[in-house]
Amino acid sequence: MKAPVKKAHGLFAALLAIGAVGACQGFSPSDIGSGLGTSCDADDQCQAAKCVNGVCAIPCGDASSCPKGTVCAGGLCQLPVVAGFIYPGEVQQEPFTQSLELGRSNLPNLLAYLKSSFVEDKFLESDALVAASTFYTQGAKMIVVASPGVSSSFDSFAQQHTDAQLLVLGARTTRSNLTSFDVRTYEGYYLAGIAAATKSTKKRLGIIGSVFSPSVVASINAFALGAQSIDPATVVEVRWLGDYHDRGQPQGGKTLERILTEALLTGGADVVAHTLDNNISVATVAQVGAPGTYSIAADLRSACDATPGRCIGAVYYNWTPVFEALIDGYHKQNLDQRVLFGIQASALDTPIDFAVSESLLGSQVLSQQVDGVRVGLAADGGVTRVFAGPIHSTGQCEAKTGTPDCVAMGQRLGDNGLANMCWFVQGIVEKDMNGMDKPAMVPELGDCAPTKN
Repeated sequence: MKAPVKKAHGLFAALLAIGAVGACQGFSPSDIGSGLGTSCDADDQCQAAKCVNGVCAIPCGDASSCPKGTVCAGGLCQLPVVAGFIYPGEVQQEPFTQSLELGRSNLPNLLAYLKSSFVEDKFLESDALVAASTFYTQGAKMIVVASPGVSSSFDSFAQQHTDAQLLVLGARTTRSNLTSFDVRTYEGYYLAGIAAATKSTKKRLGIIGSVFSPSVVASINAFALGAQSIDPATVVEVRWLGDYHDRGQPQGGKTLERILTEALLTGGADVVAHTLDNNISVATVAQVGAPGTYSIAADLRSACDATPGRCIGAVYYNWTPVFEALIDGYHKQNLDQRVLFGIQASALDTPIDFAVSESLLGSQVLSQQVDGVRVGLAADGGVTRVFAGPIHSTGQCEAKTGTPDCVAMGQRLGDNGLANMCWFVQGIVEKDMNGMDKPAMVPELGDCAPTKN
């Protein structure tokens, strides 16, 4: 029988000191102006303290020189933050989960007041909720739910635990103590589409979709639009897995990831991308793809390393600046209820990016091309030029809105339109029963299922 919650890695064994501090009697805001940790703009807002980086703080040499209820961190007396991170998969098995842990593991060097730990393999809503409850009872008042498929369960949890702050990846509902955060992943796939079309000789690409959701559809659309910016005649064939990875028994010794990849190659695609939580398709292309066929990896910058020369590059996450901004915003009492992080010009600071594999022939020239587009996207901000009009769909968008364009000439899709993107752009195809191309339609399943009035 599966244990309801895995033992957290080093969980709160290192937090006993903070727990002891927290057990001491707290201080009154009137004792030190607005109170240590309060958001500020100037020193006069912090009686007996100074405004340092937007919060009221006083210098310290060690914990004994700080008021009760605070810790000496980074040379300043600060309110401690104890956080628990909940991951959907296993760190050593799934690249997406590994990317999350890479982001968290860098935080101690950036946020000295933070103590955090994680639990893994919480894909099911029930497991994630039990993990959150366990973190809460052990003293974590910040809970980061980095599992995209369980966000709907945490609205009631936030209502029941009003003294906790939840950061939930892709949450549809927000509250004062529940912040929804996400990354504009589609921007990385736009760059990947440019790289794929540049390398392709057949002008036919393939992509495997994971779950039926607007964010995944946006990534598929962006991949196609990026490719079409190089050659408007480029065709992208889509196949759906319907999950972040195959959870069933292999069919004939093959996982669905491998079966779908082989089908795309057989259909004529010479580059195969995916939006999954693993890179099985990358390995499949290297193993069975004909010479001149390539893959696009995902989640980790290093994902192409295992298949040198056959992987064009990787759409990858950099969660460190995301987690840093969210936790620091909470610490400074300045956290929005909905935060969407976009691509940045610097590869060090960007939360999403596409890195060309150094082992690829012509990688330097291609990298320069991709870097130039990234800088342009970063300068745009918001939805960016990825979804600048005119954009036409394969039929679903126009039929639903009753307009001739999904995005008109001179316009850009707004964030609301992005959040409801359950339609494909022109040029994305699927196979009919006779194996012939037809305009692809987004299945009305998952988060793309029609809403009931």
